[in-house]
Amino acid sequence: MLQTRHQLFFSGPRTPEGIRNLMRMNGFVHVTGLGTKTRSGENEYTIGEHSNMKCGYWDRNNCKLVVVTKEGEVWLRSTVSPEREGIIETAPLQGLINMAAPNGQGAFVPLSNGEEVDFHLFLARIADPDYGIEYEQEPVIG
Repeated sequence: MLQTRHQLFFSGPRTPEGIRNLMRMNGFVHVTGLGTKTRSGENEYTIGEHSNMKCGYWDRNNCKLVVVTKEGEVWLRSTVSPEREGIIETAPLQGLINMAAPNGQGAFVPLSNGEEVDFHLFLARIADPDYGIEYEQEPVIG
């Protein structure tokens, strides 16, 4: 079966490469623009276009940790287990979160209430954070 490459146009700039690399090294996946579905298969929302999405904030819910960078990119990772839900594991991780999302807690946490995304697209984003995204603004240097 031939998969077509989905294309998303992102109106904001790319998050600085240094922060993006640290996000990846700390287990985050860039999920901006991925469409979500309910378990019954109904379309729900596109990550990053949710009405509650605020730039520069982070939060966690149901074992998911989200960082919405100042530039508006949405990065998600697992907090591993429910007993660790309230814990940010290390000071360096908290430092990265504070740098990428300086406004503190208060972000909408996608995929934390049973929503699902296309597994192929999610895997593609692990390998290439920019898979299917075309940026309308030049990347931020830093």
